[in-house]
Amino acid sequence: MLVSPSKNIWGLIILGGIIIGFAYHSWTSGFLAWIGFVPFLYALSIKNELDSFVKGYLFGFIHNLIAFYWIGLNSGATFYVAIASLIAAVSYL
Repeated sequence: MLVSPSKNIWGLIILGGIIIGFAYHSWTSGFLAWIGFVPFLYALSIKNELDSFVKGYLFGFIHNLIAFYWIGLNSGATFYVAIASLIAAVSYL
């Protein structure tokens, strides 16, 4: 069964966000930044401006969620408050 191109594009956006998010960790994985932008830029080359904005926001949300997970974990608050603060910070960024 073939995968529709629109589902494939959203998968590329998510994959790019995950790769760039892991590039920020201190595991000497900064080289992943060179790889992670390739699927994102390819996905942006297809469709109109509004669709590109939504794709960019999703990419940034996933990237920041992975790169800044420590905001919620180091706040000293309860689990639900920590998750809410992490989601709020990532949504703002």
